[in-house]
Amino acid sequence: MALVPNREIRSKVPFSSERFMASIQRRCPVDICYIVRNQALRIGSAVTRALEFTESVFVIQLEEDEQERYIAEKLGAVVYSHEGWTTAPDIAKTLQDILLDSQSIIISLDNDWRLSELPALYTSARTAPDVLLAVKRQTDSQEDKSGSKILEADAYAYSEVTIQHSICSKDGLAQIALQDRNNTPGDLTRDLRVLVVEVTPKRKTTSQQSLTTITGFSRLLYWMLESRHPLILFGIPGAIFFWVGFQWLARLST
Repeated sequence: MALVPNREIRSKVPFSSERFMASIQRRCPVDICYIVRNQALRIGSAVTRALEFTESVFVIQLEEDEQERYIAEKLGAVVYSHEGWTTAPDIAKTLQDILLDSQSIIISLDNDWRLSELPALYTSARTAPDVLLAVKRQTDSQEDKSGSKILEADAYAYSEVTIQHSICSKDGLAQIALQDRNNTPGDLTRDLRVLVVEVTPKRKTTSQQSLTTITGFSRLLYWMLESRHPLILFGIPGAIFFWVGFQWLARLST
């Protein structure tokens, strides 16, 4: 009887990004929480992006915004309100009974934070210390470039800085909640691994500024077409006057 060689049977199922993300979620359960204030225009894309990584997405509103709440809840996030101080210990007091997974990514969703940063944050959560705090530093200097640098844990009190994002274990979050806004991360208990990083927000690029200008231009053009503005009847000279007027209005608004 002829022997048939034993060949390995490989699955013909194509690789699926959904299967890959599901396998990561099983290994690393993470809560993602956005701290927001008047971000109705961005909250939809932010929640949708976070749901690609975890089923546990939370939104903490610093100000009541019904449209913001509606969008976030419609997409599957759980929305809470926070009143009072917004330092790390005060926010942690609100979050400690809400975030239940072993690791939590907490993001201040503002104009400096980009959705493109979320995958790297999620990946780093698997190996992050008990408390990782990214302190935001604003600068007007042309020489400063976007980036980050490690700080001493006691370099700043919580009340002196704005935290762009943080990654906390459940124990780390609970310990921050016990602190006062005038404490520093260096005052946390010795058994916690703490890392404080200073981040410099990326400057708005020329392309981003151009996109803002184009958006305003399109709104004004739409209004002129709808209202049948007289300049439309003057062809190229009218278009030139229109563009000069738009630039003049843009300078007045800045």
